[in-house]
Amino acid sequence: MLEHLFGSRTRVKLLRVFLGNPGSSYFVRELARKVGAQIHAVRRELENLERLRIIRGAAQPEASAAELRAQLRKYYTLEESFFLVNELRALVLKSQFLLEEDFTRRVRQLGEIRYFVLLGSFVGATDASVDVFIVGRLNRNRLAELMADFERELGNPLNYAVLTDREFEYRWKVGDRFLYGILDGKKVVVIDELTPAGRETPTAA
Repeated sequence: MLEHLFGSRTRVKLLRVFLGNPGSSYFVRELARKVGAQIHAVRRELENLERLRIIRGAAQPEASAAELRAQLRKYYTLEESFFLVNELRALVLKSQFLLEEDFTRRVRQLGEIRYFVLLGSFVGATDASVDVFIVGRLNRNRLAELMADFERELGNPLNYAVLTDREFEYRWKVGDRFLYGILDGKKVVVIDELTPAGRETPTAA
């Protein structure tokens, strides 16, 4: 079973999308964009996952026979009744931890970083304004490329923000709501050289 489940990188990416978004439905082209894979590779892996009954496919009522043959108007959803769905979700979650470790290691190499946290989708906070927040001097073009690669691996879009030290200090002093929400919210702290214990917490403006 496992060799059929994890036999390709595209398959793992698709599993991350479906297991991380139960109840959501996706078209083939949409999934190809989300996981950054060729549409024919996505079609092949969807067929494998549907054959294993991990996902189910359904056609839109107005879809033509030609569209259905090409899977263009067929959408796919996680089959929650699959008997190993919880085990698969746990495995995918563990693999995501490894991805996050690699991601944070690569971000550290981009420059001088004084504050770096993961929040939002990383900690299940759906109301967070960003998923990654960084303060420091770093190569922003390389960061944008790294974020795009990481999004494709996860199969989900991510929002991020970068501030310089000066911008951070200014927003701290004026009690900026955006910054306050990050500092006061649920997060995973990777680097913190800016908010030592005892420093007065800003008051939201």
